[in-house]
This record gives sequence, C-alpha cells and structure tokens, in this order.
Amino acid sequence: GMQITLTQSGGLAGKKLTASLNSTLTDKEWKILIDTIKANVAEKSKKRDAFSYTLQKKEEEATKTSIDISAIPAAYDDLFKKLFDGLKPAQ
Repeated sequence: GMQITLTQSGGLAGKKLTASLNSTLTDKEWKILIDTIKANVAEKSKKRDAFSYTLQKKEEEATKTSIDISAIPAAYDDLFKKLFDGLKPAQ
C-alpha cells in the first residue's frame, strides 16, 4: 500500500486543509485513479470561493495532481470519505 495525502485549498476562508492515510493502492491502481479523477483545469472556471483539491503520494511532491472530486469512482468512495473526514488545517 501507499500513503496518500489529500489537500483542500480555497474557499471563503482560504484555509488549507490536509489529510493523509495509508491506502492499499498499488502503483498501477494509483495511476488509474489519477487518470480518472485528474481535473481538467482548463475547463474549470476557477470560482474564487470554490475549493480546489490535490492528491499526492506521501512526500512525493512530483505526484501532486489537481483532482475533480465529482469524478471519484464509486469504488473509491470509502477511501475518499476517510480522507475528507480526516481533513485538518495544514501545519
């Protein structure tokens, strides 16, 4: 498995929240998940008070990817529910 980190930024307060957890994802599953939920940043009209989300493998800044949370496959609902429930202000 791998540790993954979800970051939520934006919103009216502009606070950054993060959550990390150990997942059972393999590298292959990670790639499929990211390819599925990668946000098309171009088509996303950036509302100033809208939240934006990134997902990355723990400590691997290069893997940080903007994601579209409306595109999360049902198979990963539990994983993301845990991440969203665990969001805390970034240190």
